[in-house]
Amino acid sequence: MDFEVFCPELEKALAYSDGSKGGRPPFDPLLMFKILVIQTLNNLSDERTE
Repeated sequence: MDFEVFCPELEKALAYSDGSKGGRPPFDPLLMFKILVIQTLNNLSDERTE
């Protein structure tokens, strides 16, 4: 499945800042979305997903 179609919607929904305040860079939204899909399909807890 081509997950790239979800990128514009994920970026718009998350609205990350430009990073001018510093801090750790955010995780890739597409990667996190894929993890959530796998977690849901396999009925995994957060601990098991880690």
